[in-house]
Amino acid sequence: MKKLTFLLILLVLPLALAQTDCPLGEVNCAGECGRFTDTNNDGLCDLSEETAVSESSTALAEASAGNSTAQSPSAQNPSREYNLIALFLLSAILYGSTYFLVKMKAITIVGHRKIWNIVLLVSFLISGILGILLVIRINFGWAPSLPFSMLFWHVEAGIVMTVIAVFHMLWHWQYFKSYLKKH
Repeated sequence: MKKLTFLLILLVLPLALAQTDCPLGEVNCAGECGRFTDTNNDGLCDLSEETAVSESSTALAEASAGNSTAQSPSAQNPSREYNLIALFLLSAILYGSTYFLVKMKAITIVGHRKIWNIVLLVSFLISGILGILLVIRINFGWAPSLPFSMLFWHVEAGIVMTVIAVFHMLWHWQYFKSYLKKH
Protein backbone atom coordinates (compact mmCIF):
# COMPACT_ATOMS: atom_id res chain seq x y z
CA MET A 1 0.00 0.00 0.00
CA LYS A 2 2.85 2.39 0.84
CA LYS A 3 4.51 1.71 -2.51
CA LEU A 4 1.26 2.46 -4.37
CA THR A 5 0.79 5.72 -2.47
CA PHE A 6 4.38 6.75 -3.15
CA LEU A 7 3.99 5.91 -6.85
CA LEU A 8 0.79 7.98 -7.10
CA ILE A 9 2.52 10.94 -5.47
CA LEU A 10 5.42 10.65 -7.90
CA LEU A 11 3.03 10.58 -10.85
CA VAL A 12 0.60 13.31 -9.77
CA LEU A 13 2.91 15.87 -8.14
CA PRO A 14 4.81 16.84 -11.31
CA LEU A 15 1.52 17.25 -13.17
CA ALA A 16 0.18 19.56 -10.50
CA LEU A 17 3.33 21.65 -10.40
CA ALA A 18 3.88 21.79 -14.16
CA GLN A 19 1.11 24.24 -14.99
CA THR A 20 2.53 27.75 -15.35
CA ASP A 21 -0.44 29.51 -16.91
CA CYS A 22 -4.01 30.10 -15.84
CA PRO A 23 -6.00 26.84 -15.79
CA LEU A 24 -9.11 28.79 -16.83
CA GLY A 25 -7.36 30.69 -19.62
CA GLU A 26 -8.11 34.03 -17.92
CA VAL A 27 -5.98 37.13 -18.41
CA ASN A 28 -5.26 39.37 -15.41
CA CYS A 29 -7.74 37.62 -13.11
CA ALA A 30 -8.12 38.41 -9.43
CA GLY A 31 -8.02 34.76 -8.39
CA GLU A 32 -11.18 32.81 -9.18
CA CYS A 33 -9.53 29.42 -8.89
CA GLY A 34 -7.61 27.62 -6.20
CA ARG A 35 -4.23 28.28 -7.88
CA PHE A 36 -4.09 32.03 -7.09
CA THR A 37 -0.47 33.15 -6.79
CA ASP A 38 0.56 36.78 -6.38
CA THR A 39 4.30 37.03 -5.79
CA ASN A 40 4.55 40.62 -7.04
CA ASN A 41 1.63 41.88 -4.87
CA ASP A 42 -0.24 43.56 -7.72
CA GLY A 43 -3.58 41.93 -6.90
CA LEU A 44 -3.55 39.80 -10.06
CA CYS A 45 -2.83 36.11 -10.34
CA ASP A 46 0.70 35.61 -11.66
CA LEU A 47 -0.51 32.64 -13.72
CA SER A 48 -2.87 34.89 -15.69
CA GLU A 49 -0.79 38.03 -16.13
CA GLU A 50 0.15 39.24 -19.57
CA THR A 51 3.83 38.86 -20.30
CA ALA A 52 4.32 42.30 -21.81
CA VAL A 53 7.64 43.77 -20.74
CA SER A 54 6.22 47.24 -20.21
CA GLU A 55 3.54 45.97 -17.86
CA SER A 56 5.92 43.93 -15.71
CA SER A 57 8.51 46.72 -15.62
CA THR A 58 5.80 49.18 -14.51
CA ALA A 59 4.70 46.82 -11.75
CA LEU A 60 8.30 46.35 -10.60
CA ALA A 61 8.90 50.10 -10.62
CA GLU A 62 5.77 50.69 -8.53
CA ALA A 63 6.71 47.96 -6.07
CA SER A 64 10.28 49.21 -5.67
CA ALA A 65 9.10 52.82 -5.29
CA GLY A 66 6.81 51.72 -2.46
CA ASN A 67 3.68 52.84 -4.29
CA SER A 68 0.81 52.54 -1.81
CA THR A 69 -1.88 52.49 -4.49
CA ALA A 70 -1.44 48.76 -5.12
CA GLN A 71 -4.29 46.89 -3.47
CA SER A 72 -4.45 43.39 -2.16
CA PRO A 73 -6.89 40.92 -3.75
CA SER A 74 -9.18 41.22 -0.74
CA ALA A 75 -9.30 45.01 -1.11
CA GLN A 76 -10.18 44.71 -4.79
CA ASN A 77 -12.72 41.97 -4.24
CA PRO A 78 -14.52 42.25 -0.87
CA SER A 79 -16.11 38.81 -1.27
CA ARG A 80 -12.66 37.35 -0.47
CA GLU A 81 -13.04 38.32 3.16
CA TYR A 82 -14.26 35.25 4.98
CA ASN A 83 -16.28 35.30 8.20
CA LEU A 84 -14.05 33.13 10.38
CA ILE A 85 -14.68 34.84 13.73
CA ALA A 86 -18.40 35.45 13.15
CA LEU A 87 -19.05 31.86 12.03
CA PHE A 88 -16.98 30.46 14.90
CA LEU A 89 -18.85 32.56 17.46
CA LEU A 90 -22.27 31.87 15.92
CA SER A 91 -21.64 28.12 15.84
CA ALA A 92 -20.34 28.13 19.41
CA ILE A 93 -23.30 30.19 20.67
CA LEU A 94 -25.83 27.96 18.90
CA TYR A 95 -24.09 24.86 20.21
CA GLY A 96 -24.08 26.33 23.71
CA SER A 97 -27.78 27.13 23.34
CA THR A 98 -28.74 23.57 22.45
CA TYR A 99 -26.46 22.26 25.22
CA PHE A 100 -28.22 24.61 27.65
CA LEU A 101 -31.58 23.22 26.44
CA VAL A 102 -30.30 19.73 27.26
CA LYS A 103 -29.34 20.85 30.77
CA MET A 104 -32.79 22.42 31.19
CA LYS A 105 -34.30 19.12 29.97
CA ALA A 106 -36.08 20.88 27.09
CA ILE A 107 -34.43 18.48 24.62
CA THR A 108 -32.62 15.20 25.09
CA ILE A 109 -28.89 14.70 24.63
CA VAL A 110 -29.76 12.44 21.68
CA GLY A 111 -31.78 15.24 20.10
CA HIS A 112 -28.91 17.66 20.69
CA ARG A 113 -26.45 15.32 19.00
CA LYS A 114 -28.84 14.65 16.11
CA ILE A 115 -29.16 18.39 15.45
CA TRP A 116 -25.39 18.86 15.34
CA ASN A 117 -24.76 15.69 13.33
CA ILE A 118 -27.22 16.99 10.72
CA VAL A 119 -25.55 20.42 10.67
CA LEU A 120 -22.17 18.68 10.32
CA LEU A 121 -23.48 16.59 7.43
CA VAL A 122 -25.04 19.58 5.63
CA SER A 123 -21.89 21.70 6.00
CA PHE A 124 -19.80 18.76 4.75
CA LEU A 125 -22.03 18.26 1.72
CA ILE A 126 -22.01 21.97 0.83
CA SER A 127 -18.24 22.25 1.21
CA GLY A 128 -17.59 18.93 -0.53
CA ILE A 129 -19.89 19.46 -3.51
CA LEU A 130 -18.64 23.01 -4.07
CA GLY A 131 -15.05 21.77 -3.72
CA ILE A 132 -15.62 19.16 -6.41
CA LEU A 133 -17.26 21.77 -8.67
CA LEU A 134 -14.24 24.04 -8.16
CA VAL A 135 -11.87 21.20 -9.11
CA ILE A 136 -13.93 20.47 -12.22
CA ARG A 137 -13.84 24.18 -13.06
CA ILE A 138 -10.06 24.33 -12.68
CA ASN A 139 -9.24 21.04 -14.42
CA PHE A 140 -11.77 21.08 -17.23
CA GLY A 141 -12.75 24.74 -17.56
CA TRP A 142 -16.42 23.91 -17.06
CA ALA A 143 -18.13 26.31 -14.71
CA PRO A 144 -21.83 26.06 -13.98
CA SER A 145 -23.64 29.37 -13.93
CA LEU A 146 -24.46 29.86 -10.27
CA PRO A 147 -25.81 33.04 -8.66
CA PHE A 148 -23.11 32.94 -5.94
CA SER A 149 -19.36 32.52 -5.55
CA MET A 150 -18.55 28.82 -5.25
CA LEU A 151 -15.19 29.49 -3.60
CA PHE A 152 -16.67 31.83 -0.99
CA TRP A 153 -19.40 29.41 0.09
CA HIS A 154 -17.03 26.43 -0.05
CA VAL A 155 -14.81 28.19 2.49
CA GLU A 156 -17.70 29.42 4.65
CA ALA A 157 -19.21 25.91 4.86
CA GLY A 158 -15.73 24.56 5.57
CA ILE A 159 -15.36 26.92 8.53
CA VAL A 160 -18.70 25.80 10.00
CA MET A 161 -17.82 22.16 9.35
CA THR A 162 -14.47 22.55 11.13
CA VAL A 163 -16.00 24.16 14.22
CA ILE A 164 -18.66 21.45 14.46
CA ALA A 165 -16.05 18.74 13.80
CA VAL A 166 -14.17 19.95 16.88
CA PHE A 167 -17.37 19.56 18.96
CA HIS A 168 -17.89 16.14 17.38
CA MET A 169 -14.36 15.05 18.30
CA LEU A 170 -14.90 16.23 21.87
CA TRP A 171 -18.10 14.12 22.09
CA HIS A 172 -16.17 11.07 20.97
CA TRP A 173 -12.97 11.80 22.85
CA GLN A 174 -13.17 8.57 24.87
CA TYR A 175 -13.44 6.56 21.65
CA PHE A 176 -10.33 8.19 20.20
CA LYS A 177 -8.50 7.85 23.50
CA SER A 178 -9.26 4.12 23.76
CA TYR A 179 -8.39 3.60 20.09
CA LEU A 180 -4.97 5.21 20.55
CA LYS A 181 -4.26 3.07 23.64
CA LYS A 182 -4.98 -0.15 21.71
CA HIS A 183 -2.61 0.72 18.89
